[in-house]
Amino acid sequence: MKNWVYAGGVVLFLLVVGFVAVPAAMDYQNDQAYLTVWGQANTELTGIYADCLKMGQAKAFASAGKTATNLSVRTKYWYDKLSPMPVSKNMADSKTARMQALTEEIAFADGWAAGLPKLIDGERDKNLPDLMSSMSDIRGASEHQTRMIQYTKMADDSLPK
Repeated sequence: MKNWVYAGGVVLFLLVVGFVAVPAAMDYQNDQAYLTVWGQANTELTGIYADCLKMGQAKAFASAGKTATNLSVRTKYWYDKLSPMPVSKNMADSKTARMQALTEEIAFADGWAAGLPKLIDGERDKNLPDLMSSMSDIRGASEHQTRMIQYTKMADDSLPK
């Protein structure tokens, strides 16, 4: 009888450890997988974003518009890849803010991609409606850019220490 009680206690102990240790290990693995993929996304998107801004500053609007389209496509790709990835409760706020930042980055890129061709057409043809429309698109893109930066800061600030 004593052996059965001891064996039952061992089994109970292993079950408790299993219910606590296995989920914690899974949380850690999920968080590390998410951070690895986010690192890959961040590296790629930061480069495209920087190129887009450089071209805009150089008034290479046609190239900037094409690059903005590429930024939108690649950001959507990474959003779709990161979105279903599970993370721990500790990482959840950071992931939520990061996904919001990606949504704003898509809107920024789409605004630039829509506005820059109209800017080119408006300047070339001295077409005031195209110029006004392009300014509206670019202003909207700028607002999305501001929110993207805010969400990125929130994501970084809410990473577990």
